[in-house]
Amino acid sequence: LMVSSSPVFNWSGIDKGRAFVEQFSQKPTISLNLDLEGIPSVTVDNRAGMEEIMEHMVAHHGYRRIAFVTGPKHNPEADILLDVYLQSLKKHGIEIDHSLIIDGNFRPESGTDAVNYLIENRIDIDALICANDDMALAAMQHLALHEESFTHPIAVTGFDDLPMAKEFDPQLTTVVQPMKDVDDIACERDTENFFDNHPL
Repeated sequence: LMVSSSPVFNWSGIDKGRAFVEQFSQKPTISLNLDLEGIPSVTVDNRAGMEEIMEHMVAHHGYRRIAFVTGPKHNPEADILLDVYLQSLKKHGIEIDHSLIIDGNFRPESGTDAVNYLIENRIDIDALICANDDMALAAMQHLALHEESFTHPIAVTGFDDLPMAKEFDPQLTTVVQPMKDVDDIACERDTENFFDNHPL
C-alpha cells in the first residue's frame, strides 16, 4: 500500500494524518513524500530544491526584498522550505523582515490572500516565493490584476512543477519534483515488503 502522505497531512493535520497512515500498519506500507518514523518512506530532497530557488532569486537576479508564502504550520515539508528561506537570507547578508513571511496552507486562496496582504499593507517586494505551485499560480493571476499596486513587476516562483505551471504566460518558475522516480522506487519497495511478508 502506497500512501501519498503529504496531501493527507496537509488537509487533516499531523495527528489525524498519522492515525490515518497507522491504520494500515499491518499491511506493507510505503509513505510517499513524507518521512514518517517507523514507516518505510520515499521522499525527495526539498531542501536542495528550495536552496536552488533562493540562489536563483538572490545570486542570479539580485533580488533583496523576497516575500515567502509558507505551507501549513507544523507541516514537515513546509518547515524545511521556511528554514531554507531564512538560512539563505542570512547567508547572503539580507536582514530577515518578518512582514515578508506570509502564512499559507498550500491552497490557491493563500496565494491570492498573500497578494492582498502585500497591497493592503503597502509592502513593496522584488519577488514572491510560494511553498507550492497552487499558491504561486493564484498569486500570479492576482498580481496581474493589481499591477498598479506595485512599483515594478514581481517575480513569482512555486514548488512542485505542476503540469498547469507550463500553461501560464509567462511560465511559472518552479522546482521539478521527480514524482515518477518516487513512484517507481515506492512500487519496488512495496513489492519487496509484500513478498517479505508473504513468501511464495
